[in-house]
Amino acid sequence: MKRLDKFDPASFKAVIVDEAHHAVAKSYLAILARFDSRILTTSPSFDLSRESIAASPILAAGVGTTLLGDDGEAYDPSLESEPVYPTLNYEGKICTPIVGFTATFGRADGLALGKIFEKICWHGDWLDMIRSRWLSPLAFVTVQLKGLLDGVEVSSTTGDFVQTSLARAVGKTEVVSAAVAAWISKAQGRRSTLVFATNIEHVMSLTNGFRAAGFDARWVYEGTPPKERVATLAAFRALEFPILVNCGILTEGADFPAIDTVLLARPTRSKNLYLQMIGRGLRNSPETNKTGCLVIDLVGNTSGGIICAPTLFGVDPSSVVDGDERSTEDLEALAESRPIAPESIAVDDLDLRYKHFASVFDLARRPLERGQPPMSRVSDLAWVGCGNGTYVLELIGSGYVRIDKIPGEGRDPPSYVAQRYGANFGIYVTKAFMAEHRNLPTLVRTVDAALYNDQSLASVDLRRYASWRKSPSTPIQQALIGRKLSSEKDSVATSIDAIWIGRSPGNQLELAGLNRGQASDIICRLKNGGLGHWRKIQKAMEREEKRIAKERKTARFPS
Repeated sequence: MKRLDKFDPASFKAVIVDEAHHAVAKSYLAILARFDSRILTTSPSFDLSRESIAASPILAAGVGTTLLGDDGEAYDPSLESEPVYPTLNYEGKICTPIVGFTATFGRADGLALGKIFEKICWHGDWLDMIRSRWLSPLAFVTVQLKGLLDGVEVSSTTGDFVQTSLARAVGKTEVVSAAVAAWISKAQGRRSTLVFATNIEHVMSLTNGFRAAGFDARWVYEGTPPKERVATLAAFRALEFPILVNCGILTEGADFPAIDTVLLARPTRSKNLYLQMIGRGLRNSPETNKTGCLVIDLVGNTSGGIICAPTLFGVDPSSVVDGDERSTEDLEALAESRPIAPESIAVDDLDLRYKHFASVFDLARRPLERGQPPMSRVSDLAWVGCGNGTYVLELIGSGYVRIDKIPGEGRDPPSYVAQRYGANFGIYVTKAFMAEHRNLPTLVRTVDAALYNDQSLASVDLRRYASWRKSPSTPIQQALIGRKLSSEKDSVATSIDAIWIGRSPGNQLELAGLNRGQASDIICRLKNGGLGHWRKIQKAMEREEKRIAKERKTARFPS
């Protein structure tokens, strides 16, 4: 008798899955199918009529109506929802409800959780949870080591860096020294630091680097004997030493509320992994007088699709440390952040630069639309902002999806409508309604879920950091952009204003220097009203420059 056969689904009210983003892995499917056999035949999809990924309102910690239930326990009636009952499959057998909890409901391999879960009952945005004091305030330092990730391989399966290739890059003596130097400069004196490394050798190098600098650092990794691991973690939780270096052990589920510093000595391209790592420092700990968490973020080549604090909030790393790629939307978000000027320190002849932001909100003040976060924080797909509330996602040979802002009537707020257009191979273009919602992030995430589960797009990489976007632009792309943006009639420009790829306006950029992704985004904007929007911005900038010049002149020569 198989072990699973011992469990009768009819005897269970529910199956609860923690870290539910793992639920679609083969090992989980085999277990969960015992309680709901429909899982084996269900195609992963979301019902677009549901508001499945809408962020739920979050009350401030300690705020709200608290009542006592029949059992004498406190509960908040605002969290009440409809009960979930077991259903029957086509054979008349019980299907036990499956409930999942996770802070990261996406997967790097693109497998959809819709195969297991029918809907998202509650989703809290973690920035809202910081604002509402459920999570600790967050500050970060972004550190750049030029050329750090040059030549580091990227996995075609997960989209993240290949572990062995990354380990060779970050394990160099000068890189380890830079990580330690950044911590000494910014976090010395903090009580509890968790360091994330790449492999065992990197763990040991970092630990010894801290010890050589006079700080008590210890390590845990998969090879640490169980008793030693338990003792080390207990001592770290009790604040008996300040620095713990780990590799692949404390990414998920680690409960150390006193952690007030997270040092990310291993860059990543995975948003899920990044959120999991910084999440170790986001728990409140009033009993240890913790006032916030500092994330020290080690990054390298900022054009390589890396996930770090700036990209997490919709700002390309190039706007925070020296780099060269950012979108127009990111530039708008950065315009309001007003970060402190960069500082530099020398470590073993490496040029190490960092910027400090007192709060995560310093980097996330300016949304794409009023009240909405930047698109690059909402979606991993290469959505292009075209101005006036319009966003377009090219489906690469399969048409495109366009989101338009629809003004509300009277005092009603505007809404957003997503429509899918077929490939234009003839006179007519097919158009199909996808979804409508007043909340732009909700609509985008819902459309993203539908596209991820569209089998006709399975072979197409629509992500913002897809490898094809890094290849050189084609002569056809360059000629099309040159004709559209030429200042003279019947001529073809060879350079354009750098603002088209998110750099400072007024600087010229050679078209031959564009990559395919940049060129595709520019063409998309030009085809969907972006040129008119840019001209309005340009005129507004010219008016602002004249106003500033007039004010300066008045200040120098008062009447």
